[in-house]
Parts: sequence; structure tokens; C-alpha cells
Amino acid sequence: MKKSGDTSRKQEKRNFWSKLQQFNFSSESKVTAAFQVSRNQTISALRYILLLLLIPLLVNQATKTLVVEPLSQYFENYQQVESRLEGFQEERILQELQNYKNRLRFESLLQGVSENSTSIMEAKLQNKVVDLAEEYRKGNTEVIKNLTADFLALTVFLILILKSQSQLKNLKRFLGQLLAGLSDSAKAFLIILFTDIFVGFHSSYGWDVALNSVLSHYGLPENKQFVGIFIATFPVTLDAIGKYWIFRYLNRLSPSAVVTYRTMNE
Repeated sequence: MKKSGDTSRKQEKRNFWSKLQQFNFSSESKVTAAFQVSRNQTISALRYILLLLLIPLLVNQATKTLVVEPLSQYFENYQQVESRLEGFQEERILQELQNYKNRLRFESLLQGVSENSTSIMEAKLQNKVVDLAEEYRKGNTEVIKNLTADFLALTVFLILILKSQSQLKNLKRFLGQLLAGLSDSAKAFLIILFTDIFVGFHSSYGWDVALNSVLSHYGLPENKQFVGIFIATFPVTLDAIGKYWIFRYLNRLSPSAVVTYRTMNE
């Protein structure tokens, strides 16, 4: 009887250790599988981000270099087609020409007036007009390049978005997990950083520079009224949307992050 009791206890021990090993192996397998899934999702999301950035950028540069520039050179050299100057460009040329003329007169006064100074000045002004006209015509060609290349790049970007819905969902999931993994102070810091950059006190200068750069990129004249109205309304709208999002969603998803944000913002 004693022998059979010892045997049964040994069997129970073996069964216990066997189940424990199976449990440990199963737990390790689950952790490893979860890690593999998370790593694959991360790699897929990063690859998708690079795809969305690099392909439109390559299309943009290739369109400018391989399509628009050779066509513009062909029409200028063989078809004798010249781009027409717009009214605001002519006004800029006149303004630059007037400044150049004033500078020539100032230099002639410093050096002393000579007999042929008037004819020399007229020749210099004529050369300056030709140079300015050529410069603005080249600028018009650049505008055509920018419009065509940006349109094609945007089209390719939208096609990538529409044709890769599963990857887009994976990217949203990845970003959601990334934001959820941040601490409350990190979330509050990002909110404050975003609001200060785009709707803060000093953001108006950044919006002014950005809008004027866009207008210049597409060959549009500077419009102070449009820029002023945009700066007066768009950042305010962004601020209202951000506050509504904090009140409506973030307050429910992460109340502690909202408390931290309000404490840091005070």
C-alpha cells in the first residue's frame, strides 16, 4: 500500500510539472505570437507611410524634369511660343525698374554727371527690362511645372489611399495604439505643442509666410486682404475644433490626460 501511494504521488508530481510546462510553453507562444503580430503591423504601417510620402514626391519631381520642362523648352525653341506676362507681373517689373533707375541716378550723382550719362542709363534700363521680362517668363514656366506636378502627385496620392483601404485601416490602428501608449503628460504636451504652433499667439506670422509661399508657388499675386481674413478666421476655427474634440472625445477616452493638459496650460 505504501508503495502504491508513493507511486501515485510521483505520478501526480509528474502530471503537475507536465501541465506547468505546457502552460508556460502556451504562455510564451501567445506572447511571441502577439509580439510578431505587433511587429508586423508596425512594419506594415511604416512602409505604408513611406509609400504615401515617396511615390507622390517621385511623381512630382519626375513630372517636372521629364515631362513639363522638355515640353516648355520645345514650345519656346521650336514653336516660338512665349508666355504672356500678367498685369501684376508688369507692375512688379515697373516697380523694380523704377528702383533700378533711381539707383543708377544715385550712382551717377556720386560719380559725377558725364556727357553721355543719359544714353548709358537708357541702355542699362533697356537691358534691365529684357532681363526682368525673361526672369518673369521663366517664373511662369516654373508655375506651370508646379501646377502640373502637384496635380499629378495629388492624384497619385488619392489613388493610393483609395486602393489600399486595408493598409489604411492598419495605419489608423497603429496610430491609435501609439497614441494610447503615451503617458498623460506626453498627450498633454502634444496638444499644447499643436495648439501653440497652429493657433497660438505667434502663429499668425507662420500662417502669413506659409500663405504667401503658396501664392508665390502657384504664380498668384500677393493678396493682403485674403491673407488677413484667412489668419483671422482659420486659426480660430482650428482652436474651436480642438477644444470641442477635447471636451467631446478626449474627456471620455482619457480624463486624466485632460486634467494634466489643463494643469500644464494654466
